[in-house]
Amino acid sequence: MYKLKLHKNLNPDKWQKFSIKQRELMIANELNRAKNWIEKKDTEEVKNCYERALELLDLTIATAKDKNRLREYLRLREMMGKFYIEKRGDLKFNSQLFTCICTLSKEVSMLDKKLLEILACPVCKSSVKLKGDKIICRKCKKYYPVKNGIPVMLVDEAKDLKEKDYA
Repeated sequence: MYKLKLHKNLNPDKWQKFSIKQRELMIANELNRAKNWIEKKDTEEVKNCYERALELLDLTIATAKDKNRLREYLRLREMMGKFYIEKRGDLKFNSQLFTCICTLSKEVSMLDKKLLEILACPVCKSSVKLKGDKIICRKCKKYYPVKNGIPVMLVDEAKDLKEKDYA
């Protein structure tokens, strides 16, 4: 982890004391501040908000333990970098990033165990299991995505499993 310029009192150990939800909300708060500055057409303040958000996201990436969540953080980091470089005044793009970070706290972990017990593969009608951000059918070797905490159990959405996913 590099030395922080804007959050000098933070380090990975201190950052980990916050819950994942709190960390994500702090990043989202910077994006919300950026929205306000975009509306006021102050590109320098928008830049400052994004630099703070990127620094907090980098701390989050450095301390991430869940591989699926890490993957989502890295995707978000790439999109935030794009905004920082190319789309600094784009309110719609900023809003999409804000929504993205806010929905991370509501993803797969919110799936109720009872719901998983009654779900069945729409292809072969076998029981399914949750693995990361996928609903897996080991019998027909397909998986279905989970988007914003909602399983998308449509035949058209089914993807073939890789060997490692159903081991």
